[in-house]
Order: sequence, then C-alpha cells, then structure tokens
Amino acid sequence: CLDQAGLAFCFAPSFHPAMKHVSGVRRRLGVRTIFNFLGPLANPAGAAYQLLGVGRPEWLDVLAHALAMLGTQKAILVCGRDGLDEVSLCGPTLVREVCGSQVRALQWTPDDFGLGTVRIDELLVDGPEQSAALVLEILGGRDSAAARVTVANAAAALLAANRVASLRDGVVAARQALETGRARERLQALIACSRQT
Repeated sequence: CLDQAGLAFCFAPSFHPAMKHVSGVRRRLGVRTIFNFLGPLANPAGAAYQLLGVGRPEWLDVLAHALAMLGTQKAILVCGRDGLDEVSLCGPTLVREVCGSQVRALQWTPDDFGLGTVRIDELLVDGPEQSAALVLEILGGRDSAAARVTVANAAAALLAANRVASLRDGVVAARQALETGRARERLQALIACSRQT
C-alpha cells in the first residue's frame, strides 16, 4: 500500500513476530509496558523521517536519543502537557527534534500554529463509528476542534519530513490538502489497497 497510496498501516504483530507473542499479555496487564516504548523504535518501514507521539514526557529524551543512535535523519517527538501523545492545541506540547545525531528540546504552543486553542472535551468521541465519521468530516473540509488538531499534527509531520520550513507553512499545506480533497483521496487509495491484500 505504501507504493500505491503513499501511506500504510503496519500492524505490529504482523511485522514483528515477537510482538504477536506479547500482545495478549500486554492487553491483560492493562498498563503500558516496555513494548509500548520499543514499538516505535522498531518501525518496519525504516523511516528516515518521522513524527512520533509519545505518551509520557519522561520518555521523550530516551526515545529521541535512541532514534538518533539508530540513524534517523530527522524525527520530531511530541507529547502534549495535557497527556495527549500528539501535538496538542489544548495547551503546550513538549517536543524533541532529532536531526542526525543532534537532539534539541522545544516547546510548542497553540499560537505557534495559529490555530487557536481547543478544549479536550471537544475531541472526545463515543466509539469507533463516531471516530470514523469524524475522520470523514475532517477530510471533507469541515472545521472543528478535531480538524484543527489534525491540521496541527499534519503540519508537524510535514516539518519532520522537511516538506515545509515552519509550522505555519505546514498548516497552510495541510489545509490545502483538505480543501482540495487530496487528503481524502489518500485515504480512499489506502482503503482500496487494503482490500486487495
């Protein structure tokens, strides 16, 4: 799907046989384990550029330095101060930027994106059906708190991939992808490709 759609979802147990054996134990424990920590480092795509959401602030430096040692060209690791493992528009986002062997600590605020702040309750959904409907609304160009958070994360990903020079440029590019329908087309291509495999 990566070649056809330009993106892919890699289910860890399918690509890392060892993960298949621990997934049941992880679910039964119901808490984060070392495998939550190691999974992002074992990216089967061997991505040279990546945006990585981190669930705990204390993991940022360890993961950033590990990615630097693994030869990542550029990575941006983000952890919302509100507990989100992504760029947050509810408040500040802790950031580690990896460029080759260098790691730089940053903090982004909603103002850095020019998207305003949102409340965490505006992002809540009730189950997978509502989540899927929200994704389609966002890809259809409907503005909402969730759409703005999606644009912020896309902007960070574009910055990590060296496709834009700044977060604000990333916001412009992400909004254009939504407004022109390119983002929706990518999802449709991924769905079509997934059904073939």
